[in-house]
Amino acid sequence: MGILTTSQWSEFLLQHPEAHYQQSPCWGEAKSVAGYADPVYIATQSAGAQILFPRLPMGIKIAYIPNGPIGKGWLPLWQEIDHFCRIRGVIFLKVEPDAYEPLQQDILDELQGFQHVVEYIQPRRNIVVDLTGSEEEWLARMRRTGRQNTKHALQRGVKVRESDDLITFWQMVQSTAFRRGFQLRGISYFEKIYHGYRLCAENPLNSFRCVILLAEYENKPLAGLMTISGGSRCWGVYTGCTAEERERRPAHLLHFEAMRWAARHGCTTYDIGSVPDYDEDYLESHCNQTEQSWGLYRFKRGFGGKVVRTVGAYDRVYTPPLYWLYKLCIKASGRYKYDKL
Repeated sequence: MGILTTSQWSEFLLQHPEAHYQQSPCWGEAKSVAGYADPVYIATQSAGAQILFPRLPMGIKIAYIPNGPIGKGWLPLWQEIDHFCRIRGVIFLKVEPDAYEPLQQDILDELQGFQHVVEYIQPRRNIVVDLTGSEEEWLARMRRTGRQNTKHALQRGVKVRESDDLITFWQMVQSTAFRRGFQLRGISYFEKIYHGYRLCAENPLNSFRCVILLAEYENKPLAGLMTISGGSRCWGVYTGCTAEERERRPAHLLHFEAMRWAARHGCTTYDIGSVPDYDEDYLESHCNQTEQSWGLYRFKRGFGGKVVRTVGAYDRVYTPPLYWLYKLCIKASGRYKYDKL
């Protein structure tokens, strides 16, 4: 099949309804606002990948496949991708498969010619909540504090609704980013994602949906969440909150309503987001520390999900000298995250 158009890639995705949202064309096109070149879609009859190309200084070219490829039989696909990357002058290809540890032999076989590396981009460890059964069963699976805080939000008058108010949502995400000390992308990036997925949802060749949920008290927004679903999976992608009325626990009800939204659209899992990359025993023994990341872990584990860890990052090198020079520079820049364990 070779290189596909956007519409051809959308048709290909219909054969793989469990594909990760980061393999959807809406995600790749949104990355053009965040310093990436236009995505490229390459497929064989049984496997395919959306490839992203970060724009880097001095014309350095690398290729990146987040949470892919999709399908089975990757070895013929690598031949197509290798040919394209070499023509384009790519130094190396980074792949972060959409798979959890322990690494299965079939995935390892598909990664022949790659080296497992410690530098990764996507979070290694997330919490995934089971959405099977009734809402009462969800509540029963939640930890006591999570269940109590969710009910507390309802009792204290918090309400959650769907909204198109991107400005209010972005301001809350911006406020959260400022408090936690990390850099936030501009509103144009969020507009591209939201409107892209909303437009894609109108296309019968697309299985992905996106919604913004706002938690409010007396019509005043307190917290917001952007959620994306595809097939039986749902992800809480971006979230933010104000510093006001936090004792009403709006974030708890917000995620619970996201779980309800996901279930209405046929999802059986909800990925509530990343947690510090330590094994679960370590997480549990250190979760009462005061650092912000531990507070996020305490919050997310309250929904009764399972801690999962991805298989990590794999590099396929085309120009070894430039690759090692790039790794030295990137380590100094702090661009990537590194395995702790």
